[in-house]
Amino acid sequence: MNLKNIKINLIGLTMLMLLPNTIASQTKFKPYFNKTLNMFYFSSDGGYSNNTKFYDYAEPFQENYAVVRIQNKWEFIDTNLNTAFQTNYSEISSFNKGYSRVWNEFGQCNLINKNRQLLFKNFVDEISVFNDNSIAFSSQVLWGFANDSGNQIIKPQFNEVKDFKNGKSWAKKDSLWFMIDKYGNKIGEEEFEQVSPIENGMSVGYRSKTIFIINMDNNQISKIMTIANLNDFSCKKILTIKNHFILQFANNEYIAIKDSKIIWNQKFQNLKSNGLSTIAIQKNNAYQIFDLNLNKLSEKTFEDLDFYPNGLIKIYIGQYYYFKTAEGTDLIR
Repeated sequence: MNLKNIKINLIGLTMLMLLPNTIASQTKFKPYFNKTLNMFYFSSDGGYSNNTKFYDYAEPFQENYAVVRIQNKWEFIDTNLNTAFQTNYSEISSFNKGYSRVWNEFGQCNLINKNRQLLFKNFVDEISVFNDNSIAFSSQVLWGFANDSGNQIIKPQFNEVKDFKNGKSWAKKDSLWFMIDKYGNKIGEEEFEQVSPIENGMSVGYRSKTIFIINMDNNQISKIMTIANLNDFSCKKILTIKNHFILQFANNEYIAIKDSKIIWNQKFQNLKSNGLSTIAIQKNNAYQIFDLNLNKLSEKTFEDLDFYPNGLIKIYIGQYYYFKTAEGTDLIR
C-alpha cells in the first residue's frame, strides 16, 4: 500500500470496534486525538498537561517507535516520548521487521533501519519486506530481490513476486506464476494462473478451472478439485487464512475451501483479511466484520478499513480514519 494515499484527519468519528487477536502495546503511552485542537498527543490515560507535545499526525507504537509529523516534518519518537530521530523525507512509515519505508519528494521509496541507515544506495519505485525478511523491490515496473545489505541478488525481471520460504518463492511473468529458487532460477515446468503465498511449506495454485495443492518442499502437486458453475473462471487472488483458502474470481465471486471442500460460495464487492481468523466483507458499499465461516462478529458497518500487522484495525469514515488500541480503548478526546 502506498502511504501517500493514507487519509490523516480525525474529526467527528463515531464509536468503533477492534477485534481480538491483537498484540499488547510496547509502552503505556498511546496516541490520542484532541478534537478541539485537531491535534494528536501521547498519553497513558488520555489526559494531558501544559507540557504535553502535540503533533499534526501520529501512529501507534510499533517495534518501540512511533511515527509522528509536526509542522510537516516526519520523525520517530521512542517509548519515553522523546524524539529518537528526525528525518527530511516526504513521508515515512512505521517500523516493520526492523525497517521503515521512506519516500523522497519524487515518490520513490527506500528503507531505513533503526540506525538511520538507508538500505539502498538509490531510491527505487516500491519495496516490500516479507515475513522471512526477504526484500523485494521494483525498478521500472519489474520486481527483483535484495539482501539485508541492499545488494541485488535477483535482478528486476518479474511482474509480481511473493514471499520466499525455505529458499523458494513464486514469481510472475506475463500472466503466469512459477516457482523460483533464491537465485531467481525457475524450478520445474509447472505454471499457474494464480497462486497463494507459501504457508507451512504449502501453497495453492489455480489453473484451467482446477485448484491444486503444491508441496513446496518436494514440489509435489496434487489436484484438489475442478470448479464448475462460475460465470468467470479468471482467478484474481488466493488468500491463505489459517486452514482456509479463499479464491477471488474476476466477477468478484468468492469461494472458500477447507479440507478440500467448498464451505461457502458468495459474491461480494470486496474482501479483506487480517491473515488470522477475521475477514471484512464489502456489500452495498459498506464493510462488515465476519469470521471465516461468515458469522457476523459485529453489526457495525464501515466505509472502509485496513488490517495492520500488529492487530490494529484502521477504520475509515468519509475522509477520516481512526485506530482502536489492542485493549479496545477509545483514543479520541
